[in-house]
Amino acid sequence: MENIQLSKLTKKIDIIVNLLLEKRQKENKYSDEDQALYLSSFGLSPSEIGALLAKSSNAARVLLAKLRKKGRLQKYNPMIGENCARKK
Repeated sequence: MENIQLSKLTKKIDIIVNLLLEKRQKENKYSDEDQALYLSSFGLSPSEIGALLAKSSNAARVLLAKLRKKGRLQKYNPMIGENCARKK
């Protein structure tokens, strides 16, 4: 019984997330890199990020690799919405 309820809840959450991302993409305010950065900050895997951005998991890995190379990944705080790395 609990598995059925969990499955239904997961489906509903997936629908909500997809609708929100669709709206965000239509506004064209954020690049794919920015969206990948934001989703990664919540602990999503490259395959999950790829599915949400309608890209392959490999394409999501490439985006995340670019962000790591630029030094933006793992320094982004979604609560603040900005890079919060310490200055040396």
